[in-house]
Amino acid sequence: MSTSEERGRSMRTGNGTAMVFVLRTEHHVGQQVTREDAVDAAVRGMLMILADRRPEVIAAVEHWVDGPFAKIVKRARGKGWEQIETIDSLLNAHVRVGTAEMIVFSPMALEEQPPAVRSAQVSGLKLESGCRPPVPGGLVMHVNDALGMTTGKIIAQVCHAVQVFVSAHPRRTRLWLDAGGHINLVNGITSGEHSVVITDAGHTEIDPGSVTVVVD
Repeated sequence: MSTSEERGRSMRTGNGTAMVFVLRTEHHVGQQVTREDAVDAAVRGMLMILADRRPEVIAAVEHWVDGPFAKIVKRARGKGWEQIETIDSLLNAHVRVGTAEMIVFSPMALEEQPPAVRSAQVSGLKLESGCRPPVPGGLVMHVNDALGMTTGKIIAQVCHAVQVFVSAHPRRTRLWLDAGGHINLVNGITSGEHSVVITDAGHTEIDPGSVTVVVD
């Protein structure tokens, strides 16, 4: 079992860098962004950044993982999103999954965030489940729904769990990615052994030491 303390998504970023996720949250009638799609988009974008072999991305990621590898989840719409979408000074991954559209930026110093990214809203993201059936081959991620985490917090915790999973279980990772790399979210944490257990440092939203997500 791999156990890790999730230290990110707060402004206490140790070495001052964070991977920033910006979700597009336009209000389209009949098509709200679902929690499942947002999580899948975030994971996919993060993995794209981590797999990027450009020297500048490698250097940014290496510096980031030397610290608490913080993750900050933001949201934007309208002109705010348009401004973020046109930023070309940062290396990023632009991802669309179902109802979700997200830009994931390679790790950056917080003080170096462009104004549009800095001003994107960071708190209070709450997305409803789309009641998506489990995707065959998807990675089953149990979420501690009793904690009342926002969707932004869940995204950060799930992404941290994926990082730990990929590092600890390369064979399972290959099978999971070959099946599409989806996350199957399940409310509630079951008893017994888990391959990955994430506990939170308590900087945002919840008490320190809380188990937030686990992977079967």
